[in-house]
Amino acid sequence: MFSGINTQPNLLPGSGKRPGCAIPQRVSSKPTIAESIDAFAQTIIQNADAVVPAGSNSTQTAYLTSLGMSPTNVMTVVANGNLDISNWSHDGYGLLLVTGTLPTTRIRVGMDHSGDRPKAS
Repeated sequence: MFSGINTQPNLLPGSGKRPGCAIPQRVSSKPTIAESIDAFAQTIIQNADAVVPAGSNSTQTAYLTSLGMSPTNVMTVVANGNLDISNWSHDGYGLLLVTGTLPTTRIRVGMDHSGDRPKAS
C-alpha cells in the first residue's frame, strides 16, 4: 500500500490526461527468502577458494584430493552442479556448497581432533 500516493488511474487535475507512469505491482522491496538464499549462495561462489570441475566422479574426487584440505587448511569449495563423493575416501575441512545434487550416503559432520572446528567427511 502506498501512503499519500494516488494509485488510481484518474485524470491529472486540469489536464484531461492520465498519468504517464505505471503502477508498481510489487509493493515490498524486501527480498523473498529464495532471493536472500540465492544472494548468499552467490556471495559464497564469488569468494570460494576452489570450484570443483564438472566431470566424472573420479575427476571430481581427484580434484578434491588435490586441494590438500586439513584442519590447518580449511577451504570454501563450490560445485556448480552435481557432485558425487561416494567413492572419495578423504576428509574435507571447511564449507562445501553444491548447487545441484549431492548424494548423502557418506557425509557426516563432526569435530576435528582438536575439537574446535567442524569436520565434514
